[in-house]
Amino acid sequence: MKVIREIIQEKSDSYLDELVKEIENRINKTISTSTLSRYLDHCGITRKKLTKLAREKNELLRSAFISKIGSQYRPDQLIFIDESSKDERTLNRSYGYSNRGYSPNVPISRSK
Repeated sequence: MKVIREIIQEKSDSYLDELVKEIENRINKTISTSTLSRYLDHCGITRKKLTKLAREKNELLRSAFISKIGSQYRPDQLIFIDESSKDERTLNRSYGYSNRGYSPNVPISRSK
């Protein structure tokens, strides 16, 4: 079904029951989670670890920053500090659906 692939593409990090509700809203028919699970498997759509992509990712700015840092400092002059505190992003989802052989992607925002 084309609508299922569209939903997976839009909301790859959805839980199975959320996918069922979204499908039911769009096609106005009731389906069970087990039926959807079998259908996804039949279509080669599997659940796997999400790849998180920065929402504001800009390769040009990133390259310029790395070039600037590399020209001004030696590696032994750099210090990296870890924020040792609780992770407030634990509500973020770790798994999603995508075609077999591909990673599901979800945009994330690193700003607070």
